[in-house]
Amino acid sequence: MYWFREINIPALLLYVSLTAAWAIGGWLLVNYAFRLRPSERLISGIAAGCILFITLGNLFAPLMPLPASFSLAAVLILAAGLASGWAARKTRPLPLSDLKNWPQLVAFFSLIVIFAMIQRGLALFDDYLHLPLVSTMAAGDIPPHFYLNPDFRFTYHYALQVWAASMVRMAGLFPWSAWDLSKAVMIALTLMLGWVWVKRLTKSAFLASLGSALFTFGGGTRWLLLLLPNPILSRLQTGIQLINSGADSGATLAQALAGPWVIEGTGVMPFPFAFHNGVFIPVLFMLGSTGALMYVTVLLLLLLVPRQRLTVLGIIILGLILANL
Repeated sequence: MYWFREINIPALLLYVSLTAAWAIGGWLLVNYAFRLRPSERLISGIAAGCILFITLGNLFAPLMPLPASFSLAAVLILAAGLASGWAARKTRPLPLSDLKNWPQLVAFFSLIVIFAMIQRGLALFDDYLHLPLVSTMAAGDIPPHFYLNPDFRFTYHYALQVWAASMVRMAGLFPWSAWDLSKAVMIALTLMLGWVWVKRLTKSAFLASLGSALFTFGGGTRWLLLLLPNPILSRLQTGIQLINSGADSGATLAQALAGPWVIEGTGVMPFPFAFHNGVFIPVLFMLGSTGALMYVTVLLLLLLVPRQRLTVLGIIILGLILANL
C-alpha cells in the first residue's frame, strides 16, 4: 500500500469537494480582485486558492479541531470568491469563458501525474525530517512541537507540510503519499505559472515553454568555477567561508567543488557539490526538498502585481499570500 492507509469513500469525497471549493474560490478571487488576462486566470486561481487554503488552515488549526479548520478555510475561500462575483454585479459569477484555456489544465494534471509517479520510493535529502513532521501535524499539532523533544516548538518552515497533513487527516493518505503528492502539485504549479508569466512578458508561447524548461532544469553557476585555472581558484577561495553542508563537503572551496555534496539522504549515487546552488535551485531539485511552494508564491505575486489601485479584498488576498512565505 502506497497511497491510502484507509479507504473511507465519504471522507475522500468530502476532501475532494473541499479541494474543488478552494480551487473555484481562488479562481473567482483572482478574476474579480485583480485584472489578469483570461489566459492567466485558471492556473493563477488554482495556485491562489491552494496558498490561501494552507495559510487559513494554519491560522485556524490552533483554534479548533483539524478537520474543522481545513473545512472552514475551504468554505471561506469559496464564499469570498462568490461574494466578489456578486459584488461585481455578475448574475453568473463563474467566468466560464476562461475554460477555453482547458489545455492548461490538461498540462497541469499531466505534470502532477508525472512528478507524483517519479516521487514513489524517492526518499532523498530531508524526507527523514518531513515525514514525521507531516504525521505530527496530521495528529493536530499545529504549530508543531519538535517530535524528538516535545518541550520545544519546531521552528521550521512547514507551509507545504500543512497541506500534506490535511490529506493524511481527512483523505486517509499515508504521510509519504500525501507529501509526495503535495510536492508534485507544487512543481507542476511552478512550471505552469512560470509559463504564464513568461508568456505575459514575451507574448510568445514558444518562449514561454523555454522559460518553463529553464525553471525546471536551470540552476546556479557554481559549476563554472571548475573552469577557472587552479591558481585563480586558489586566490578566490581565500575570501570564501564555507558553512553548513559546504563545510562538511571540503576544507576549501576547491576541495568541495571536486567532491560530492556531503549531506544525509543523498542515495547511492553522490550528488556533486559543484552542481548545487544556494541562490537559484532548479525546480526539479524540489523532488527531494521542501517543495516548490516558495516558487509558486513568488510567481503568483509577480502575476498579481496590480496595474490598478488595489481594492480592500485585493490587499487581504495579497497579504495572506505574502504571509505564506
